[in-house]
Amino acid sequence: MLVSLTPLLAVLDDDPRPGFRRGFTRGALFGAVFYALLLAWLWDLVRFTPLIVPTWALSSLYLGGLVGLAAGAAAWLRARTGRSAALLLPVPWLALEKLLQYGDLRFTWGVLADAIAPFPVLIQTAELWGAPGLSLLIVIVNGLLFTLWRRRLDPAGRRTPALGAVAVAALVPAYGAWRLAGDASDGPDQTVRIAVVQPNVPQEVRDDPRRDDVEKERLFALSRRALAADPDLVVWPETAAPWLRYDPGYVRDLRELCCAGSDRGTPFLVGGLDAEDPGGDVERIYNAAFLMSADGELASIYRKVLLVPMTEQVPYAALLGWLKPDAWSGVFRSGAGFHTLRFDARPPGWQGSVEVGVPICYEIIFPQAIRGFRRAGARLIVTITNDAWFGRTAAPYQHFSQLALRAVENRVPIARAANTGISGFVSASGRTLQESRIFVPGVLVADLGLPGPPTPYARWGDWIVPASAAVLALVLVAGRRTARRRGRGDRRPPV
Repeated sequence: MLVSLTPLLAVLDDDPRPGFRRGFTRGALFGAVFYALLLAWLWDLVRFTPLIVPTWALSSLYLGGLVGLAAGAAAWLRARTGRSAALLLPVPWLALEKLLQYGDLRFTWGVLADAIAPFPVLIQTAELWGAPGLSLLIVIVNGLLFTLWRRRLDPAGRRTPALGAVAVAALVPAYGAWRLAGDASDGPDQTVRIAVVQPNVPQEVRDDPRRDDVEKERLFALSRRALAADPDLVVWPETAAPWLRYDPGYVRDLRELCCAGSDRGTPFLVGGLDAEDPGGDVERIYNAAFLMSADGELASIYRKVLLVPMTEQVPYAALLGWLKPDAWSGVFRSGAGFHTLRFDARPPGWQGSVEVGVPICYEIIFPQAIRGFRRAGARLIVTITNDAWFGRTAAPYQHFSQLALRAVENRVPIARAANTGISGFVSASGRTLQESRIFVPGVLVADLGLPGPPTPYARWGDWIVPASAAVLALVLVAGRRTARRRGRGDRRPPV
């Protein structure tokens, strides 16, 4: 990853006629190839629909086009300043990754920071500037190494990029080691015990209308194992009980499971579907999470806000109007916003309620989503998902790896319950505490420490985007003034 952008930098720097159009073309090709390889796991979904092939191709071209915008902006700046693309690309790239967070086609899967997510010592600065700040560092390091290689025969010219690369290589791990050491020595004052249930129901079975009894029996059997560990919360995956709210028999059985046979009941967090005006002319369906309290009541609901394009929501359906195909599966509505659910936890040593944010499925890949939960008061993140769609591809592993970034950005622990995996726990410092294997049913239990005050990133968000743009503007303005002074000096008559 530290040299992955050097081919693009070389192409932009060697272009004899730099400009936005030529930079866009080269960047779009580079980005389309990258995303075509990254999203190759989409081909596994052909077993559900042949439409996944054009979806994969169009997604690669669209996301590649956004990379093209960043490269085009760098080429345009190079044409007007004469500066190297190694200096100019970081800020447009940062703007690109910010752009990926918004719109009906939002998709932050595969940002540069994801490449270092498995290495806790390298991602601790995310608490200061989030994943965008880490991506900015990666682009800067690519530029420094590219410049160092270009100036390899110039001892004086290679001194500055070499010092810059050494500084980043030393400071980032040093900060990470310091934060990890502090987290290890200062244990949390409060912990909660969370149990996640992984039923491992293949998607083909989940799509069968007769599957309810099979999944219910497995969920209940695994939950009895989970309750034996005396957890404060038991978590089921996304859409584990699809129409729980409208099935009195299911609610009664779940109430008996959570609240019978012990001194106090155990709250359950259950993925399902919710609706407004069910069966009516203006029916609204939501992908939701239900919290059953220790008293056996469906106490609160979170409705998914960020919907998956195409499968859950037709992008820009309001603009399409009557052109929107009725046969598309994008029938879900977005929830009102990021808010917390609350459950009572009474572990030894303290009493109180815990506010939990529940990102559903791909919401976990968006920094603004977890930051929204944290700002709403969440002291714990529990994400529920169903990765059975993706089979034995790279997708479940790519999906799970992003938990570390979200945890460090907000210094909040994360529990994950997935239908077929990967389920597990990540600490507030980004360390993976436990993880399941895919396609293996089971239960995982962990004691998670609750965090303290919000991090700088949780408070201020992506402040690094305007700050870096301002720094680049100052550098370019200072460079232009220096060039003008030198030009005037050259025109003065000799003394």
